[in-house]
Amino acid sequence: MPAALLTPEAPPLVLEPSDRAPSLARRYLAERFRELGIADDFVGQVVVSELVTNACAPRGALSYPRLSREELKGGFWV
Repeated sequence: MPAALLTPEAPPLVLEPSDRAPSLARRYLAERFRELGIADDFVGQVVVSELVTNACAPRGALSYPRLSREELKGGFWV
């Protein structure tokens, strides 16, 4: 089993609705990818930014982005 799959789960990120939420989510994602040894996080950052922007804007609700590794295919779920 790859070492990345043995690391403890990252602490959750809870975002208050604000203009800074997408930036905080991108930083969180970049840190998690670095921990897993993934250098190219461009697509992940775009996806997280869009999801957080869309989640916070219409309702002003809290956002709980979560990143988890899909063991079978080696991909990621956000």
